[in-house]
Amino acid sequence: MSSPSPLISQEQFISALANGIDINAETPIDQFSFGERMIRWINETDNIYWAAWDQEHDDRVIIDLRNCELMQVWISKNHAAFRRIAPDVEADMAKEFANGAVGIILFCMLDNGEIEEFDLSEIVNVQTGDLQATPETEEPAGDCPDFDWI
Repeated sequence: MSSPSPLISQEQFISALANGIDINAETPIDQFSFGERMIRWINETDNIYWAAWDQEHDDRVIIDLRNCELMQVWISKNHAAFRRIAPDVEADMAKEFANGAVGIILFCMLDNGEIEEFDLSEIVNVQTGDLQATPETEEPAGDCPDFDWI
């Protein structure tokens, strides 16, 4: 049995960081609506990130990590782009920056209809095909390599 292909390849991830992501937001109203959906999704998802509109720029969303501004997402016509807020933040906080970026990429894929969201409490066992409820308190065994879940 071959392993399933990843949701996001390394090439897609690097391209999204360097070039941004195509989104369905033609008009300023569409762009605002996209930003609102992204902010709501980030803030309502169980994670360590928080998002809000930049009060100085109406086309930018701030992604925050424990009261530390981590990155911004600049939203323009049919495009969302990642911007670091401090020199070397992506190197100094590589795991946090990358995990935040992966979350935004996944949101864009959901919003573009490329993937569908599913309930993580029910995971299909790849080997048996059975649905298995996973307790929320269960910790993964040992250290997992970063981004294995993609």
